[in-house]
Amino acid sequence: MNDRKRQLRKLLEGYRDRAAAITFKMPELEALAARHVASGAAVVENPAPVAERAPEPVREPEPEAEPELASVTPAPAPARPAPPARAEARPKPAEAPASGSGFARMAWLGAALMIALGGGWWARNERLHHQNIHQVLPLPMSSSVGLARGGDVFYSFDRTRMLIGTIDPVKGGLISLKRFPNGMPTGLAASADKLWSADANGFLYEHALTGDYAVRRTFANPSRRPCALHWDGAHLWIADSRTNSIYEYTVGVSLSAARQFTLPTGVTPAALHVENGLVWVLDAASRTIYRFRARALLEPVDSMSLEPWIASPRQPTGMVLDDKSVWISVDGPPELHRFDLSLLPWRADS
Repeated sequence: MNDRKRQLRKLLEGYRDRAAAITFKMPELEALAARHVASGAAVVENPAPVAERAPEPVREPEPEAEPELASVTPAPAPARPAPPARAEARPKPAEAPASGSGFARMAWLGAALMIALGGGWWARNERLHHQNIHQVLPLPMSSSVGLARGGDVFYSFDRTRMLIGTIDPVKGGLISLKRFPNGMPTGLAASADKLWSADANGFLYEHALTGDYAVRRTFANPSRRPCALHWDGAHLWIADSRTNSIYEYTVGVSLSAARQFTLPTGVTPAALHVENGLVWVLDAASRTIYRFRARALLEPVDSMSLEPWIASPRQPTGMVLDDKSVWISVDGPPELHRFDLSLLPWRADS
């Protein structure tokens, strides 16, 4: 190595040692390096041999002169844009979140949380409300046709086994299952001392309420197809699917029609109840209870859909009322549904 190379290396090593003795903050060091590169100089720790090209004349420094720090930091050159990666890492003013937008986001999140909590509270209350309105008691029967109330017990017919069941409405269990003289009833009604049944041929039967339900009397009802019965204590009410009518009968030696009412088109009664001038009709097709005022005509009062609780393939087959509840018998599978009278969601009809 000749003297000029030796001097150049010594000079560069001196610059390196002085630079290493000074602690720079990273942004300042990067700016310094950028300006240094822009000036065309290069800082090299181990310079490669330069035998391929002739070295430029190097001005020898005075022996006593020490290189100053200013020689490492040349005069500022025109600013060079920072590297793209570093520039993207620093947030731009337009992208910096403003305090107002942060507050708006917090307010929006709070509102969303309140809506979610409110919706959950509403859904929970709806579930509790529906649970309070409605209870289901399974019936240990193969099928269930008709529902009648006699005293503290209910009666329903098991068409599959052709047996009549006595039901405990409190526990939902069967008290008894017995053979029934009417092998295919289309409707049932009961009082404290008698049971009524009808068949599809238009016949009506009055049964003893004890023992084997012996038939006491039979009434012919020609050209009729009874589909629902109700005994109000003085009169026998019969819904007829052939004439789409409801009849009020006086029961004596024979049946004498006291009044007749035409039902709205499309209503197919599965059950009937009359109390305080209101005629309750359970429509099997729409699973809806309709209430009418019995005047010269049936005047619509209100209605209630059972769809939220009794949906297809279940079919309502009977209905009875007590002081606090509406009871619906259902087939497919056989069930007894209880609804609280004070909580029923009636919809006014015109």
